[in-house]
Amino acid sequence: MKTLVAVAQMTSTDNKAHNLAICEELIAKAAHKGAQFLSFPENFAYFGDNREKTHAHAEALDGASITSLGNCAKKNNIWLSLGGFQELILGTQKIHNTHIVINNLGNLVSLYRKIHLFSANLSDKTHYDENKSVLAGTRAVCVKTPFFTAGLSICYDLRFANLFWSLRHQGAQVMLVPAAFTQLTGKAHWEILLRARAIETQSYVVAAAQIGEHNARRKTHGHAMIVDPWGHIIAECKEDQDLAFGVVDLNYLAKIREEMPVAKHRKNL
Repeated sequence: MKTLVAVAQMTSTDNKAHNLAICEELIAKAAHKGAQFLSFPENFAYFGDNREKTHAHAEALDGASITSLGNCAKKNNIWLSLGGFQELILGTQKIHNTHIVINNLGNLVSLYRKIHLFSANLSDKTHYDENKSVLAGTRAVCVKTPFFTAGLSICYDLRFANLFWSLRHQGAQVMLVPAAFTQLTGKAHWEILLRARAIETQSYVVAAAQIGEHNARRKTHGHAMIVDPWGHIIAECKEDQDLAFGVVDLNYLAKIREEMPVAKHRKNL
């Protein structure tokens, strides 16, 4: 079975209405080109420069943003991966960083809350501590679609191979990795880690990405891409907001896994 999938690259800002308008344009473009599944990056709806603003723009899962994109998915007959979304948690100043999957009828069919929260002091003098504003998830999640079984993750999760093996054991054939990798860490590690996760789990990796300058405090690496289970990059976005398209071929994936059955050989040490 072959499925045309699309991966989005965005430069989201603190203008939520503009970000969502871009999303709707990209959905229509992906559907027009025949894609059946489209993945958006982390912070697709809102990319602020401080915790207070981000919390103020957080929404419930049945709020206006997800409802609007669900309607757009239905209109264009396409599945959507939306991650991560700033999900409101009532009674606290923290949010969930949530990866949402919507089907072609506009219904929310699965969600994953980011487990590994980014915390780093980098050599370019930037400091990040997602723990201060985000409540971590606790559960690895796969979702079955009509096309393939997808494993859900978000950005910093990419560095933790055990999560992706857990997803593989749950039946994942495609790993969805929506991200907003920093310019510094992305240049050093983004492609290497994506290809490594694809090779070691023998899965397709669909990695949507943020790119460019979002505010005075944040620049991201971009290079949204699709990687096949042999580690080849089969599609990659350039230096602007756009889409890249690639084919997920489950027969090819099965061949790779049959010829080198690493899942059977793997030892839990």
